Amino acid sequence: MPRLRFFATLLTFFLLTGALMGQTAVQDYRAGQAAFARDDTWGAIDAYRRALAINPHYQDALQGIAEAFFSLGNYDEAYRQVERALRLGRLSIPVNLLYGRILLGQGKLEQALAVFRDILDREPKNRGARFGIAEYQVMKGRLGLATELFEALLRENPADLRAELSLMYIAEDRDDRVTFERTFQDALQYHSSDFRVHYAAARFAYQEGDLALARREIDAALKLSQFSVQAWIFQSQLLLDEGKAAQAVQTIDDKIINSGRSGAKNSQAWYLRGLAEEALGQIPEAVKAFRMALTFAPENETYRWALEDLLKRKTPEDDPLRAEVAQDHFRRAAELAANNYDQEALVEYRRGLLVDPFSVKARLARAKLLNQEGLRTSSLQELETIAKLRPDYKAVSFQDELEIQKSLYDDSLPAQWNLKLSDLDSLDSVGTSSFFRPFRVGLYYVKGSSHTASYKGDTFFAEDFADDVSASRSWEVDILNDGRRTQRVSGFNDAFSLARAADQEFFILLTFQEGQRDFSATARLCLTRTGRTIQTFSVYHKGLRPDAAGILDLSRAVRDVFPLRGSLIQRDGTKALVNLGSRDGVKVGQTFQVIRDQAGDWTGDASWFAVNDADVLGSWTVTKVSDWVSQGDLTQAGFFDTMAPGELVLFVHKSTLKPLPPPLP
Repeated sequence: MPRLRFFATLLTFFLLTGALMGQTAVQDYRAGQAAFARDDTWGAIDAYRRALAINPHYQDALQGIAEAFFSLGNYDEAYRQVERALRLGRLSIPVNLLYGRILLGQGKLEQALAVFRDILDREPKNRGARFGIAEYQVMKGRLGLATELFEALLRENPADLRAELSLMYIAEDRDDRVTFERTFQDALQYHSSDFRVHYAAARFAYQEGDLALARREIDAALKLSQFSVQAWIFQSQLLLDEGKAAQAVQTIDDKIINSGRSGAKNSQAWYLRGLAEEALGQIPEAVKAFRMALTFAPENETYRWALEDLLKRKTPEDDPLRAEVAQDHFRRAAELAANNYDQEALVEYRRGLLVDPFSVKARLARAKLLNQEGLRTSSLQELETIAKLRPDYKAVSFQDELEIQKSLYDDSLPAQWNLKLSDLDSLDSVGTSSFFRPFRVGLYYVKGSSHTASYKGDTFFAEDFADDVSASRSWEVDILNDGRRTQRVSGFNDAFSLARAADQEFFILLTFQEGQRDFSATARLCLTRTGRTIQTFSVYHKGLRPDAAGILDLSRAVRDVFPLRGSLIQRDGTKALVNLGSRDGVKVGQTFQVIRDQAGDWTGDASWFAVNDADVLGSWTVTKVSDWVSQGDLTQAGFFDTMAPGELVLFVHKSTLKPLPPPLP
C-alpha cells in the first residue's frame, strides 16, 4: 500500500471552483459559498441545505454541498449529493470532475478513471481531468508515473500551485528531501503568501523530525490564514509534542471548537482535545472529548480505541460509562452470532468485556457460544465469573444453567484427574503455579515509522494488537507504569535493549500504514537473546473496519507460528496430563518432546529450540483434549524413565520460516 498519509489533505485542498465562482441570486447559496471560502464547512452545509429546501433541483447547491462533504472526508455523503447533481445534468464537466474525485476518495479507483477519461474524450486538454488521472496513479501507488503527469502539468503552467503541492506531497511520501526542497522553493517563488505552501513544508519538517522548522512553517501558515482548521489542528499536535497540553486545549477551544465556524463539529479537534486533557490528568474532560469525536466520526476506530484505552486505564471497572461504551462491541457480537459467525462474535464479546467486565448479558452470551463450540469448561468459567462479580444476580435460568454445567464438569477430563475449576485457574498464574510457561513477549513500535490518519494512532493500534495477542494465555505481556503494554521506541536497538532489560524472551516491532479505506501492518518478531529476526509478518485489509480486522489477523498470524509450550502436571503410569488444551491449539495425535526443566535455548530460526539429546527425556502423544488440559501417552527416550511433573513439553509446528539475517550492529 502506498504511503498516502497526507494525500487526502491534497484532495480537499483543491476543490472545484466552478460552483464557487458561479453567479446566482439565491441568498442561501451565496451564504454557503461565503462560509465555505472562510473554511466554515458546516456553516456552508447548513446554508446549502436551506437553499435545497427551497429548490431541491438546484444543481449548483447540490454541487456545493457535495464539495463541502468531500472536504470533510465524508465521501459517502458527498457521493449521494453529487449523484443528485448529476441527475440534473449528466454532461456538466465541473460536476463530473467532482464526481471523479469523490470516487477516488471512496477507493473506487477504476470508476474514477473512467470518469476522467470520459471528460478527456470531450475536452482533450481539460486540466481537471488530467489532474484526476495523476491522482488516480497516486492512489494506485504508481508514484513515479504520477510525478511525470504532475510535472507535465507544471511545465504547461509553472505557477500552478496544485501541481506544485502534488509534487511536494509525493516527495514527502517518498521521503525525498531533495525533490521536496526544490519544489518548495519553486512554490515560494510564485506563492509565498499562500498558507498551503507553508503548511506542506511544516508537515514535511515534522516527518523529518525537525520540530523547530515545523514550528516556524506552521506559524508562517497561520499568519497567512487564520481560518484553516487543518493548520490549527497541526499547531495543536505540535503543542502536544512540545508538552504544552494546556496551551493545546486553549488553541483547540479558541481557534477551532469555539471559533464560530465549523470547528465545533470537527472530530479531529475533539480527539486532540481528549489527548490533551488526558495529559493534564483531566479524565472526565478527556472522556467527554473522545465521545464528542465519535459523535462526528462514529466509524473511526482510532477514536473509539482511544476512549476505551482511557477508560480501561483510568476508571474503575464498574464505572457506568464503561458499560455504555462497551455496548458497541456487544451489539456487533450479537449481530455476528445471529449470522453464525461464532468465532468473530467471541472476539467482539471479549473486546467488550475488557471495557465492561461486569456485563451479565455479554458473559451469558459468551458462555453460550463457548458451549456451542464445545468449550464447556470455558463456558462454566464464564458462568462462575458472573456469580463472583455479580453475587446479586439470581435469575432462575442462570442458576439452573450454572448447576447443569457444574454437574457436567464432574465428567470432564480435568475432573477425571481430580482438578477442580479453581485448580485450573491457579494453573494459569505465574504467581501460583511453576507449571505455567507463557511466552514473555515485549511489544514495541518505532516513532515515525507508522503512518496513520490520526495523531498518535500508532499508540492505539499497538494497544489493540496487545489486547488481541493477550487473548492467548500462552502470552505474557508486561503492563507498564502508564497501564499500557506497548512502548514507543526510537528504533530496533532501543527495543532490543529494553527487551533484554525486562528479561523478555521475544520482542516484536510493529508498524502500521493507514489509508483512506485500507490498512496494512507488519510485525517483526525477534529473539531477545541474540536480536535475530525470526519472521516478519504482514497483513493488508480494505473495506469495513480494515484496521480492526487487520490487527486481529496480524495477532493471529504471529501467535499461530509459536510452538506449544507447557508442563507435565500429573502422571499416572504411562499416561500424563499437560496444562495445554484445545484453546491453546492442541490436537489429538500431536507428539510433543518432553524436555528436562530449564534445559535448552531458543534458536531464532525455523527449528525454534535447541536442546542436548541428554535433556530430551521422551515424548508425549495426545490422546484426549479438553479446553485447558490434555491427556496423552508417554514414551521414554532412554533406559531410565525420569519424566516427572514439572518437565517441559514442546511442540514445534511444521514451518516454512525464512529468517532474515541478524541485524547489523
